[in-house]
This record gives sequence, structure tokens and C-alpha cells, in this order.
Amino acid sequence: MVVVKIGDGLGNQMYNYVCGYSVAKHDGDTLLLDTTEVDNSTFRTYGLDEFNIDYTKRESFSNKSFFHKVYKRLRRDLKYNVILERSGESNPLDMNVYKKKFIRNKYLKGYFQNIYYFNTCKNDILRQFTPKKPFPQKAQQLIQELEAGDSCSLHIRGGDIPPLPIGYYANVLENLGQKNGKPRIVVFSNVHELAEEYVKKLGIEAEFIWELGEFSDIEEMFVMKACRRHILSDSTFSRWSALLDERGGDVYAPFSPDAGKIYLPGWKVVELKGNEDLR
Repeated sequence: MVVVKIGDGLGNQMYNYVCGYSVAKHDGDTLLLDTTEVDNSTFRTYGLDEFNIDYTKRESFSNKSFFHKVYKRLRRDLKYNVILERSGESNPLDMNVYKKKFIRNKYLKGYFQNIYYFNTCKNDILRQFTPKKPFPQKAQQLIQELEAGDSCSLHIRGGDIPPLPIGYYANVLENLGQKNGKPRIVVFSNVHELAEEYVKKLGIEAEFIWELGEFSDIEEMFVMKACRRHILSDSTFSRWSALLDERGGDVYAPFSPDAGKIYLPGWKVVELKGNEDLR
């Protein structure tokens, strides 16, 4: 059995799952999801069962008290061969996860966002990361409209990480306008006021997803995926909307020294500098 810790928001949970699934498939073994962290979080919720994922079992323990934390840690360390994602490097490809197990089952703990894990089982993941239940009519209708028309998603991430400079979006939109005219732009964000400020300063016509209806996380991800082109932020959520889109439209991603580790080869990497006075 391969056990993988599932944690943080939906995008990170998806990366956790992909690594666990990749290792279990490589080993010819079963997969167990440890959802203790998200089940005990006041900020995050477990979301993977909204997809058609393929795992054997899910386990979760109370993590509220010091005793519970100590018990879970001791149980994990004694029962499993714990493999921690290699530290000292961002988004590493850690081949230790694929090493042959001996007596104890593997327990994988890390972010595991390197694109290698996704590429080892891409077709399986594209099949599994589909909605388990039909979406409400409002979401389905919006998805159909965006798939049929000239559309572009624009994601602005803030909150626990600093937002990208407005110059990044200005550079992308200038390039986008020169190539494609004026697509229908839909803005997605967890910081509504900042997103509205950015759009105003950029001087573009855009719609905000929160003004088009109320959507769950998975619905919003698939509305984003439905757009023909994507302007990503520094966000696993927006990255997944592009990873799941197989149509081959333009994907613009912010510069990262890890671009080769986390982006697909055809994505357009855009520098963060320029037009900073727009902020």
C-alpha cells in the first residue's frame, strides 16, 4: 500500500493525489489517502471526492489535541516508511518515492508539484479529474458559452501570498490583443477588491466570476478550464485549470525559476517586470 498525505487547498490536494497515484501505479500497489490535515482544518476542506479518482481507502484521525497529534505522528513513523519530499530545493523531482519498498508501506509527505509526476500518468489523471456529479444548470450553461466562444480566463491570486504585479497582466493582455482581438475575459480571484482595481487600471472589459453566479471550487475550476485561453497567477488552482484543458489554447504563466519543473512545454512564460506604474 502507498499512503499519501492530502493537505491545503484543492489545487495542492490534486498534486498530492497525482504523486500518490503515480507511485502506486509504478509499484503495482493500492493507494490510501490520509486526509487528517484537511479534515481538521478550519480553513480548508477535502475536495478530491468531487472527482472520479481511483483509490482504495481514505483514513483520517482527530488532530485537535496534543495527545492526538503525538499519537498520529508515532503511529505514522512506526507503521510506515515515511518519505518526505526533498528539502533545499523548490519543486524537486524526488525519485525516492519510486524506490522499492521493503517491509513497511510507503507514506508520502510533501507538495509534489513537479510536472514529472503528472506526466507519468497523464491520461489516467485527465480521466479521473472529471466531475463526479453533474453541475447545476448555471455552471453548465456558462461552461458551454465559454467553450463555444472566444474566451480567456484571468486569475488574480492574493491573500496568503503576494499578488503578481499588475505589469504582468498588462504585458500578457498586450500580447493577447495583438494576436486575438478582444476575447471575452472572465476574472477569477480570491481578492475581489484588488481584482476589480486591477481591471480598472488595466482599462479592459472583463466579467467577474462572482458576478456571474455562486459556484463551488470544482465548478469554478471547470468554468476556468472552459475558457479558450488562460492567464495564470502564481496559483496551483489556476495551473490545474490549464493542465486539464487539452485543446491546446494559449496559456500565459508568470515567470518562475522553476518554470521547467511546473509548467508544460508549450506554455508562454511572461516576465513579471514592466508597466509597474499601473499599480
